[in-house]
Amino acid sequence: MLAGMIAQNYPESGETNFVLIKTDSAGKEQWNRTFGGTGDEAAPAARECSDGGYILAGYNESRGVNAWLVKTDSEGNEEWNRTFGGVHTDYFQDVQETSDGGYVLAGGTSSSSTGASDAWLIKIDTEGNEKWSRIFGGTGDEAAYSVQETGEGGYILACGTSLLGTDNRSFWLIKTDQDGEEEWNRSFSNTGYDQIVSAKETMEGGYILVGNTRSDSSYLSEKTWLIKTNSDGDEEWNKTVSKANYFHSSSAQETDDGGYIISGYSDFIDEDEYTSWLIKTDPNGDEEWNIVFEKAGDDFINSVQETENGGYILAGHIRPPGGDYKALLIKLEGVNNPLNEIKELKNYTCNLENVDNNTKMVLNKRLEKIINHLEEGKEKKAIRELKQFINYINKMRLCSRISADQADTLIKETQKIIKLMEG
Repeated sequence: MLAGMIAQNYPESGETNFVLIKTDSAGKEQWNRTFGGTGDEAAPAARECSDGGYILAGYNESRGVNAWLVKTDSEGNEEWNRTFGGVHTDYFQDVQETSDGGYVLAGGTSSSSTGASDAWLIKIDTEGNEKWSRIFGGTGDEAAYSVQETGEGGYILACGTSLLGTDNRSFWLIKTDQDGEEEWNRSFSNTGYDQIVSAKETMEGGYILVGNTRSDSSYLSEKTWLIKTNSDGDEEWNKTVSKANYFHSSSAQETDDGGYIISGYSDFIDEDEYTSWLIKTDPNGDEEWNIVFEKAGDDFINSVQETENGGYILAGHIRPPGGDYKALLIKLEGVNNPLNEIKELKNYTCNLENVDNNTKMVLNKRLEKIINHLEEGKEKKAIRELKQFINYINKMRLCSRISADQADTLIKETQKIIKLMEG
């Protein structure tokens, strides 16, 4: 169960805007917010911040193409927005909150480039004011697609690079110090056209890179490409994955067991329709299992995250036959663990909308007591307290301390935990 999440949706016709959607743990929309003006805006990246708000990064076209950043509060109301760039095309592809409370952004710039475009790394403070900006590139076409603060305080950039006037592209991994100064860079080439999607630091200090590779200009030959490096960016292994003519990856992350989860979309069923997929690998990149989501029309999974109980939450967009694009959210259940389930239930109560703090505090104290019973191995007491918790929820509903929908969700999830514990 999730306390909630954000999703983004991008219409492909007419004017587009940043869109932020908040859902509850069951995927039911709680609110949505739109940001933008008369031009086109798109936000490839959005993150929840430590203050409970959200930050969205992308570009706007109100006065040319400029990199654009929007910060909101926990209700999605804009707190500030900032525009970065020059007279040419500039955009953000990723944003991350940093350990000092500010933000780091990655993207591409033509305004400050030495070639067609350069990879761009920019650091800002908590109010969106620039602290420093770094450009990486040569005479070709470069851009940064993801950024992450590393364990020792520097940054790892996943970039793409190509020779000017050619279709050949390569994965380009750049490591910087905390001031954005380059420490090293590594290039990886496979079949000619290799497009990186992201690079993430792994638990043992190396990096996992994911993207796509094809041998010619035809997208029908595209395959997913996974590369593992050590902490110095030197390759340890690489794996190519393809289960259809077109097999495009969009996201990857390390899982708690040391393996990797990869999401993407392909033409599995019909060459004229796209179908989403999910692949789980072991620590060596060898497949353990895969899932194909067979939905009518086109569906695209853009990101995947592991949940606390070992499940997965997937976000993307879908277009039914003859319809318009809509946001798509998929939750996959993991291994059911009563303790984790109760902790997630407690997280849900902390984020109940329009519920006074005293009611939340009482609900949380009851759940904390149940958690303590389980940690002490007192399962029978925990089950008894869970049944009493259901009675208390019903009382809160009768006196309008919580809504009927909130009560139904709490009772349903509590009953699932009791059933799990009773076998």
